[in-house]
Amino acid sequence: MGIPTFIKRENNKEGNGMGIVVGSGMLMASMDLLPEVYRFIEYKDISVAELRKVILFGHYADFIVVNAWFSVSNPESLFYILSHFSEQKIIYYSNVEMKGHKCQSLHELANEVKKASQALKISF
Repeated sequence: MGIPTFIKRENNKEGNGMGIVVGSGMLMASMDLLPEVYRFIEYKDISVAELRKVILFGHYADFIVVNAWFSVSNPESLFYILSHFSEQKIIYYSNVEMKGHKCQSLHELANEVKKASQALKISF
């Protein structure tokens, strides 16, 4: 079992999303592309205790973004994580079908995340 990498943006005013990313390259690209995501988790095959932590963080997020291209990692525990959230809360770009709104490109993913973040902002 691996240990996931948790990265939190300090002073993030863009949004309250949680990103689950496979691979450090995808993680860096996602951090640049998605300022609306407050907390990133680099997905690896993780223990049950770590799964619980990811699920807990997800309940505090306004939306969950998945950027994952599976070639070596097993997506089963990711499916378990996502099973705890409504389909409307998940936006993803992946080569594997999963629960949520599927985007066809990273550009579309960024646009959908921006829309989700703006829909949650309330002006007084």
